[in-house]
Amino acid sequence: MKKAMILAVAASAAMLSACHTSGKVDNFTINVDAVSSATTAVDVPYKVANGYFVRNDVKKLPNGKISKQKDFEASFGMAAVMGNDGRPTEIDFDNQYVIAVSKPVTDRLTELEPVSLKGDGDGGLVFVYRTKAGQQLSYSMQPSLVVVVDKKYRGMVSIREEKKADARPAEKSESAAAQMCCRAFAL
Repeated sequence: MKKAMILAVAASAAMLSACHTSGKVDNFTINVDAVSSATTAVDVPYKVANGYFVRNDVKKLPNGKISKQKDFEASFGMAAVMGNDGRPTEIDFDNQYVIAVSKPVTDRLTELEPVSLKGDGDGGLVFVYRTKAGQQLSYSMQPSLVVVVDKKYRGMVSIREEKKADARPAEKSESAAAQMCCRAFAL
């Protein structure tokens, strides 16, 4: 009987660690987020740098972590525009680095948007972005995205493009897994 009870508790703990939501079982609430917080990725703060463009003399598209100002300036130029927010975002390379994403030249209005920057649990970072392609243009553009990160967040940076299928089904399947897990716990 004792072995069966220990096995039931261990199985319940294993199922709860797979959940990422709170579930109501009979008359008490299980806070699964607290149970699984050690295995979830940590959000890393960043800000989008405005007013930069990929230089037209760059041979290799800049993608990845750039820690030195001279390396950044070799790939990106500054473009000030009129208005209150017309100056390019200041980057202090002594205390910050950038993560750059760029795409080949296109004749479609294309915007690169940040989705998330998270620690991967192994000392690295994962930056996720999405591409929004729009109408055809009468000129060419080079889509790029630059985000600024504090140097206290160290590690190798992996860049991943979020595909349309990545955004919603993952949330649904995670929720479905949590519901199945919590239903199994109730049995």
